[in-house]
Amino acid sequence: MTVPESPRTDEWLARFPEDASATGYIGRYGWNTLRIDSAIPDEELIEAVDGSYRAVVAKLPKRDRPAAG
Repeated sequence: MTVPESPRTDEWLARFPEDASATGYIGRYGWNTLRIDSAIPDEELIEAVDGSYRAVVAKLPKRDRPAAG
């Protein structure tokens, strides 16, 4: 998945139409589904996962966020 509101969301859909798709229900918020073992380079998939994690953690209440480390 990608970071919501990221310019990368539309880029992946355009560059990899067979391997990227807007995620049902939450796709309108900029979330995509990216296929593993596809034409999308592993580095970009790792970047997408890391960005998604950061976006979700940033929305958590501070008491529920993992300790920085």
